[in-house]
Amino acid sequence: LPSVVSDVGGVAEATDGGRAARVVPAGDPSAFAEAVSALDRDREGARALAERGARRARERFSEDRMVDAYEVLYERALRLAHQAGAGATPVAA
Repeated sequence: LPSVVSDVGGVAEATDGGRAARVVPAGDPSAFAEAVSALDRDREGARALAERGARRARERFSEDRMVDAYEVLYERALRLAHQAGAGATPVAA
């Protein structure tokens, strides 16, 4: 399904700057309604938007990618703690 989202937090990044979902201003129900109506009028465009959104989600937010990102984050935190003299020892990957 195509997505219509509000422009809050990291949504713009998650939607690839609006290429993977319609992004509307937060708190603007008229803009939201218009975006949904536009998708209803342009079924082919809506289908393409849905496909781009699904591909973006698989590429950026898969379980493997998220695990890899957390591993890098934890390793960096351990290195910084060790450098600061906290006595933590980085874990070998």
